[in-house]
Amino acid sequence: MEAVIEYLLKSAGALSIFVLTYHFLLRRLTFFQANRWFLFLGIIASIVFPLIEITQTVYVEQPVQEYYFVPQEMVTPMAMMLEQPAVPVETPFDYWRFFGFIYLAVVAFF
Repeated sequence: MEAVIEYLLKSAGALSIFVLTYHFLLRRLTFFQANRWFLFLGIIASIVFPLIEITQTVYVEQPVQEYYFVPQEMVTPMAMMLEQPAVPVETPFDYWRFFGFIYLAVVAFF
């Protein structure tokens, strides 16, 4: 579902670039055949451009981790409790569920 929304957003962005270019630069020209071809190629480009993936590989060097050996006799139960603090788990906000409820509310309203 997310891939479809991403495709539609990219397609709408590419098409809007072509329409804005036509509106501000080519609208007043009398080359009607060229204007039609420009808008037709804009439609084709808005279908094809979102399918092209541009990736860049970035290599990040991991820092060297040093491990120290601590004999078991030196580690007390109290020290073990101090080393592992309890971390509260937060549930992330689910935007998809929120937008789903908004959509259902609008549908129910109409």
